[in-house]
Amino acid sequence: MSEPTGLRDTFVRDHLPPPNEWPDLILDLPGLRYPARLNCAVELLDRLIERGFADKPLIHTAAGCWTYGELLNRVNRIAAALTHDFGLVPGNRVLIRAANNPMFVA
Repeated sequence: MSEPTGLRDTFVRDHLPPPNEWPDLILDLPGLRYPARLNCAVELLDRLIERGFADKPLIHTAAGCWTYGELLNRVNRIAAALTHDFGLVPGNRVLIRAANNPMFVA
């Protein structure tokens, strides 16, 4: 586990069981080949917006609908508040407690 990482909080890594107790994960399927580092928000939002999905509906509720672009806007605003206003850095933990609504998704 000496590969570089942006994470600064090592609690989980420091408390893992010894490697000989880890399960054998066989993930040799073509659809499961991912890079060593992956930002799911980039893949699920940014990439789809690049492909023209910005105005496509994504989240449907009784109160209305959010598009991919609207969700990305809210995600970016939340990320800016967490980093700029609260000083979070990669690896910090954030407890999320919210109602089951679109803002929870964001």
